Amino acid sequence: DSLNRTVLKNAYSAFMQEYPEIKLSLHTNRSEESYRYMEEGSIDMAYVGLLRSSKTITCDSYFTEKVVFACSKNATYGDYVNINDLSIEKCIRFNFNLESTSWFEKNFQNDDMFFTYVDNLSLYSKELFEDNHWTIVPYYISQLMISDFDLTTKTLQSPPADRRLYSIYRAHNPNNDLVKLFEAFVQNYLSEQYSIKFFSH
Repeated sequence: DSLNRTVLKNAYSAFMQEYPEIKLSLHTNRSEESYRYMEEGSIDMAYVGLLRSSKTITCDSYFTEKVVFACSKNATYGDYVNINDLSIEKCIRFNFNLESTSWFEKNFQNDDMFFTYVDNLSLYSKELFEDNHWTIVPYYISQLMISDFDLTTKTLQSPPADRRLYSIYRAHNPNNDLVKLFEAFVQNYLSEQYSIKFFSH
C-alpha cells in the first residue's frame, strides 16, 4: 500500500499515458493475499514484501527499501537516536517483515514487550504519536506518515535490515509479455524519477 500511494501511483499514470491501449486493473492487497490470488489466476503480477516458495509463481528480488525511525515533530529525541534510550512502552509497532520481528526480539528481549500493535496503515493517527511515542517503518511508509500525521524521521543506531521487495508473476501465463513490458517500464520510471536501484536478474 505504501508503494502504491507513493512512487508506484506515478509510474502507473505514466504507463497508462504511454500505452493507452493497455488496460490496467490495480489492487492493493497483503502479500499473502497476492500469492493466493495469483495461484487462483486472478492477477498477473504483484509487488510483495514476502518471499514464498511456489511451483506456479516466479519470484524475483526487486529492490530494497531502508527502514527508518519516525516520531512526532514535538518529540524530545535528538537527531541521532540510541536504541538504549528507547522505551518499548512508547513503541507503535508495525510488523512489516520477519527481519523487523527479529530486530525487536534482539533489542527488547528483556522487556515485557508492552507496545501498541498496528497491522494496517489506516489505524495510525497523529494522536498515537503524542508523548514521545515512536515507530520503525520502511522509508516509503514513513513518507506517508510525515505527510498525514506531521511526523519526522531520525537517524537510528543499528536499524533493522532494509526491507526487500519482490515482483511475482505466474510462470505460465499468456499475458507474460505484457507483464514484462509493464515491469520494464516501471523499473525505468522509478530509476529515473526516484533513483531506485533494482536487482539484476
